[in-house]
Amino acid sequence: MKHRRPTAVPCLVATAVVASLALTGVVGASAAPSPATPVAKESARLSAGMARALANAGFGTLIDYENPGGNGKAKPAAFLPNVDLAVIELTAEGRVAGVANVLMDRDSPQGYQVQVNAKTLSTSGLEISRWRLNRWEDQAAWAAGPDPVDVTVPAPRADKRYMAAYPASVLKLMVGYTALRLVDQRVLAMDTTVAYHEESNPDGTVRTCGYGPSNPTGLDPAPVADGATDTVAGWFDQMITVSDNFATCVLLQAIEDAGAMDAAHAHFAAVGLPSLRMRPSMPDVGTGWSSGTMSMGALDTAKMLYLVEGPAGTLWTTSAGAVVTAASGLTPTSRAHYKAVLAEQSFNEVLNPVNNCGSSDAVQGIPSTVPQRWVDPATGSVVTYDGDLVIDYGFDSRPCHAAAQVTFEHKTGLTSNAGGDAGIVTALPGQDGRRYLVATLTNIGSRFGDSDWAKSKPDACEGAPYVCYSRGYGRIGASVDKLVKARPASAR
Repeated sequence: MKHRRPTAVPCLVATAVVASLALTGVVGASAAPSPATPVAKESARLSAGMARALANAGFGTLIDYENPGGNGKAKPAAFLPNVDLAVIELTAEGRVAGVANVLMDRDSPQGYQVQVNAKTLSTSGLEISRWRLNRWEDQAAWAAGPDPVDVTVPAPRADKRYMAAYPASVLKLMVGYTALRLVDQRVLAMDTTVAYHEESNPDGTVRTCGYGPSNPTGLDPAPVADGATDTVAGWFDQMITVSDNFATCVLLQAIEDAGAMDAAHAHFAAVGLPSLRMRPSMPDVGTGWSSGTMSMGALDTAKMLYLVEGPAGTLWTTSAGAVVTAASGLTPTSRAHYKAVLAEQSFNEVLNPVNNCGSSDAVQGIPSTVPQRWVDPATGSVVTYDGDLVIDYGFDSRPCHAAAQVTFEHKTGLTSNAGGDAGIVTALPGQDGRRYLVATLTNIGSRFGDSDWAKSKPDACEGAPYVCYSRGYGRIGASVDKLVKARPASAR
């Protein structure tokens, strides 16, 4: 779960990209008459453009470092990856201008355009199941479909069955949101000191987080887990800006100590975020994160960020008829704090790889600023840390920062078999006013890389330069931003 974590052959089943469903307020997978409303028309345009972006991202030529060939060189990945991409485009007033969710997997190599209702922001005909690596790696298991117990979001009539990738550290968006809800409920306060506590088993062994407190300055002795203290604000900052796993354990433990874990899960369901589940297997020590216990879909992730963005009025109405507003989530103070910390993200290397500005191993995506908190003023290089490891990216980020058109308040994630990014994009003053939420969750982790890396990098996250994510992510970020930007500013 730490940020630094420890060509596909033609897919076996090919389907053409599915045309947009254009019923009033709905876009998606079935052919239908032309869209009848401006929102439906814009949604259909987004959906078609996002499908093209996935098809052109280059994910069909990935190499798999766990599939070595001769001389230890990585061979092409055996299957097309699973990619979940969602965008909610907003008007100047914060209303939904368009919404789309597109999936890619070996069954849908050109992109599956999900049916999304613009009023409820919910999908139809889409069944979501938890990630099972052994199923992805075995064609027979894939063809057999998910075990019923793995289905997290059922569909009465499933037009598409999708196995959602593990969200990796993007799950920290859920943890942070839940912690700030406890602040709003006055169970916690931002300046509350929270100490981590290990738990003893009957046999005398100890249950603990599994990750120690970060130690980038090399303190000797190093900080220990039991009794480690910081404020809620401090743990929240570490969890988001440097993706600190121990801080995540602390906040999850605080949520459990408050008796709020089940309530958090119930809240997600009540506001129409059924794919978000946050039930770690060892909540008393804040750990046990795995697919199924911690799961997210890209559309629901974007919707949660829409709650954080918090414009006035109705955001959506759930399928059960509940009206969801910004007040359904966080208070204005907590929303502002949440966004301010997201804006300090040090790992800008997925949809907006400005940390790798100018690198031939990266494609510049969303043209965003980079938080100056992490920039070496002498070199322009982003310097951050991951646990005990100080990371100097070694690229001058200043040219990309100077060319920025938007801010991107976001959270990234990476494990061996997962990679993702989700956030809020807002045009800078003097730009065109574009504003949107974007999320992508995939199984393209550090196990996979671009085909030319086989000759130069021992794996996707080792060796110079420090580039962990396929160029395809940047291509998606650039494509989505151009797609939203293409809508005339006069229509915003």
